[in-house]
Amino acid sequence: MTTLATQTLEAPIVITEPGVWRGRGIGSVLTVTYAEGPVFDIQAPGVTIEGFDIQSAVPRTGPYLDIRHNRVTLRDIFFRGSYVGVNVGSPTCQPAIPRIIDCDFIDPVVAPGAGAISMQNFAGATISRVSICGPGVGTQPDFGIRATRGDTLIISDSNITKHGFGLLGCPPDGAPLTAISASNTFFDSAGLTASGHYGSAVWLVPYGTIQSVKFTGCWLGLSFSWGLLVSPLGSGGAHQIRLGNCDLPGNGLGEVRLAGNCTGVWRDGEVLSPTGQGQY
Repeated sequence: MTTLATQTLEAPIVITEPGVWRGRGIGSVLTVTYAEGPVFDIQAPGVTIEGFDIQSAVPRTGPYLDIRHNRVTLRDIFFRGSYVGVNVGSPTCQPAIPRIIDCDFIDPVVAPGAGAISMQNFAGATISRVSICGPGVGTQPDFGIRATRGDTLIISDSNITKHGFGLLGCPPDGAPLTAISASNTFFDSAGLTASGHYGSAVWLVPYGTIQSVKFTGCWLGLSFSWGLLVSPLGSGGAHQIRLGNCDLPGNGLGEVRLAGNCTGVWRDGEVLSPTGQGQY
């Protein structure tokens, strides 16, 4: 185990072997002086990073942490001033079993493409007990959690507030996004995003395919637009979307909107639309 205290970084800390890198919570502040590179350059699987307060002396334009290896765990990290707090994977890199647990994201950069957690590619991912908070008023980042492609994402016991689309599912043409389960999580108060969209609590907008998404005991509320918006584009499709015991109050346009190639959308055991079209 490697323990780090408060310090200012002019270059990333390079990690080349599995192990635990530990700070002292808010007593270990890592301040980066560069806009683009990560705080830790993770070059090995089986790495755990925990107990840090991360911030930047300059406006950020890249992710604070970038996961490209298997079994990387981030725990008890306070992200301040993120452009993207955490990026997982890439179109050609699918890390297995990434975990983001007990992390907080505040005071984000508000710019097109900005968001707290970007799941570009993954297998068996967990996001649990995270708090993502955007600006109190005004324009918001584009997303709280964005899932682009991958298989099996568990989101639980979390709060995403005023951070654009709370959950944005957007696989590109030909890409699959499969098996998302969200439980006991708040997708709250999505507003106008930096890219000019009127936010919904959850937006599933595939050019590729989204298959098997389940919300259990979640709040999808107080957004500018919809609680749940499912609107595949081009040849994209969204199938087997289920809401169970969820609250969708106070959304500007309504609770659920289906448009395009979407089938098997259920709420509390009842199918909403056999044709995948309509407002509810």
